[in-house]
Amino acid sequence: MCFITLGRMDTAALDKLLQRTLAGRLPTADRKALAEWADGHPADADRAVARARAFALAHSSAPADATHVVEWLEEVVRVLTRHATDPSSEKASAFFSPGKACIHEVLRQFDLARQSCDVCVFTITDDRITNAIIRASGRGVTVRVITDDEKSHDLGSDIDKLQMCGIPCKMDVGNMAHMHHKFALFDRRRLMTGSFNWTRSASEQNEESLLVTPDAVLVNLFADRFDYLWARMRDAPSPSPWPPATEPPEGM
Repeated sequence: MCFITLGRMDTAALDKLLQRTLAGRLPTADRKALAEWADGHPADADRAVARARAFALAHSSAPADATHVVEWLEEVVRVLTRHATDPSSEKASAFFSPGKACIHEVLRQFDLARQSCDVCVFTITDDRITNAIIRASGRGVTVRVITDDEKSHDLGSDIDKLQMCGIPCKMDVGNMAHMHHKFALFDRRRLMTGSFNWTRSASEQNEESLLVTPDAVLVNLFADRFDYLWARMRDAPSPSPWPPATEPPEGM
């Protein structure tokens, strides 16, 4: 169902949508409907009205189930805020660590994604990034992950967790060398790459860099490489019932 109107906001349709998402705890279909509404109402004034109506609905429903209402409201506001930014208008930027700049940009890109996230990284151990990947998948974004076979067995690796959430993962199984790339593509329109590993130490300790660019030539080159690797790599083994027990080697 489309909630886009021309020239004015259909507040009755908006209220009906908000009430339905509240009753259903914002499943994927309702997230998409709300995102469609947001895409059709880019003006700040329209977004402000939508947020106000959502808060009003939460306030009137809170006595019955306060916890559920708050969780619903947080998700609604996150969707409306995320779609307030037009990713196509972004320019190339560089970020550096230690510090919060790199991790914040990684999380922001996953929250901005609307169609696809193609991830090709050496390792994923930072739960903040893992949760952002799962959130993107949960709202209907197509997510694929390529990673290194050996690093997936490190203590703290989140590959098993991603698989258990239904996110397809592939690895360089049987390859003596490493799958050492660190890049991701968002909606096939934005490229993120650099030395930055998706680990806590990369954010908090290491000297790292991260580049994000909408440059079409670079995006297409990296997209071609991702597709080549995805065709070559093998499906990650089924998640083990036991947590990984190996410590990651120093200096990786």
